[in-house]
Amino acid sequence: MVAIATRATLKLTRLLRFTTTGGFVMANRVAFSAELLRAIRIRGLTLQEVAQKSGLSAATVGSAVAGKKVNMSTALRIGKAVHETKVIPELEQWLDVPPSLLVTGPNGTPA
Repeated sequence: MVAIATRATLKLTRLLRFTTTGGFVMANRVAFSAELLRAIRIRGLTLQEVAQKSGLSAATVGSAVAGKKVNMSTALRIGKAVHETKVIPELEQWLDVPPSLLVTGPNGTPA
C-alpha cells in the first residue's frame, strides 16, 4: 500500500522500531524526505489543505513535512491525500528551474 500511494512522488526514509510479524518486517514510524514538500507544492496544495484531505491536524502534517517521524498510518494518510491531487504541470516546471536561471532585477529581486 505504501508503494502504491507514494511511489511516484514520495520517499519514505529512515525507518525506526521494527516489529516482526509472520515473517514480515514492518516499520512503526517513518520520516518523509524533502520530496514531500515538493510533491505538495507541485499540486498547489497548502499544508492546511493536506491536513483537511487526510483528516489530520495541520501541526501533524507540518511535522511530517519537516522530516519528523510519524506513525505509518499517518504517513499513509498524508501520502494518499497528496497523491490523489493532480500535479499542476506549470508548477512542476517552475519548481524544476534552478534559482540561478530565474530572471532577476538589478537588486536581485524577481523581475
